Amino acid sequence: MKVKNFIVTTMATWFFAASSLAFAEQKINLVLPMSPGGGTAALSKFVERHLEADGYDVNLQLVGNVANAKRIFERTNVPTVVAWENGYLLEEDHIGNIGAPTSDDFFNIWFWAPFYVCASPDVEDVLSVSGNVGVNPHPSLPHWVVDSYVEKNPDINPVTYTNSGEIKSALVSGEVDVVISDRALAWENEGIAKCHYNTGTTTVSGLPPFANALDNDSASFSLIVYSFTVNMDDETRRDAQKAFKSALRSDDVVDFFEGRGADQTAMQLPEEEQLRFIESTLGN
Repeated sequence: MKVKNFIVTTMATWFFAASSLAFAEQKINLVLPMSPGGGTAALSKFVERHLEADGYDVNLQLVGNVANAKRIFERTNVPTVVAWENGYLLEEDHIGNIGAPTSDDFFNIWFWAPFYVCASPDVEDVLSVSGNVGVNPHPSLPHWVVDSYVEKNPDINPVTYTNSGEIKSALVSGEVDVVISDRALAWENEGIAKCHYNTGTTTVSGLPPFANALDNDSASFSLIVYSFTVNMDDETRRDAQKAFKSALRSDDVVDFFEGRGADQTAMQLPEEEQLRFIESTLGN
């Protein structure tokens, strides 16, 4: 009887130890170089909730800037998913230029969006209007798009704002006449702007490419927030990718994107196509 009890006790101990190990392997860090309050931060809350529902123990860290995020993922030994922007890779000496993601560490695109060139409803032609244009700072919007706009219309004066909320306030108050923002299409739906172009390479939401109007084929850019992994084996990465894509298909996330007028196709593409899509935005 004692031998039998010993065997049962030992097997139970092994079972719970194995279960604990399996659970421990599901712990992941989710690191974002953004501050709470932005669109990516809001999306990360949805992702965190859905990943945890799939059995992951998520440590979400909104660390405020690129330098903090880089410091954390370079020093951690915990499986980690890091959100990043393609704009960080556009300047050789930018602290966030860590090289394009590869098939060894790529996780998934979070979202992509061109910027929308919109104006106050009374502005008929953004190419001839005289006034201010509200823009996000680089690397959110590359300088070549704004430079090309000013070259085409010398009467437009760029004014830099910290985030899209400030740009929206400036538009409503009349501080700026034109805006270039990835959020501006939603402002048209609110009735406070009329959109004219997008900064991508194709027509989006019925809006033609801004580069065509500027007679400059290189004056285009689409913002991509993507993610890569650190300290994560390939099997764990594949399983987490499936859970992540499932989270992106959830009703609350779909509603989140639709409310911002954002296209959701890229996030569900196969990995190879997502990588090629990111690389296609880095050619300037």
